[in-house]
Amino acid sequence: MDTIRELIIAQFVTRAAVIKKSGGYLSDCGLSVFRADVSIPEESVPYLVVIPQVELTALMNGKQFTVMPVDLVAVHYFGAKAVEMGDATESLSASVWGEKLLGDLIKGFSGRDWIRLPRYDDSIHYAGGGVPQYPEDGSVTVGTLATFNVSYYTMLGNPFAQV
Repeated sequence: MDTIRELIIAQFVTRAAVIKKSGGYLSDCGLSVFRADVSIPEESVPYLVVIPQVELTALMNGKQFTVMPVDLVAVHYFGAKAVEMGDATESLSASVWGEKLLGDLIKGFSGRDWIRLPRYDDSIHYAGGGVPQYPEDGSVTVGTLATFNVSYYTMLGNPFAQV
């Protein structure tokens, strides 16, 4: 038996795999999906990491109301390396690739086409994101962060049961 939180996280991991050019996205970050990993080999680029964060809760009408931030980090080649890997026809900067990745994350996780069945969350909304740090000289990858706030209800004192 899993908590409602775990079931929501699993839905994020599953959803991440759809972010591919063949599905109408600008990148193939969904080809390799990781959960809260920090040491990912370069052979995995492009990739996406789902990182659940510390949640906040409140008592509302006898129910536990929770907001869980979920960070998504998409990593992709840029510049000549992206062309070499077949991901681009022209050499695009880290900034341009960073924006493409952010667009993919927003579309993938807040678009109307993500039908979550069964539905464990009350809502998911994009809270913010962008390139947290641009690559240093000599780097060939850029990463983009997007944070989504997931709200959901559980029975008071029982994180395994939805209300």
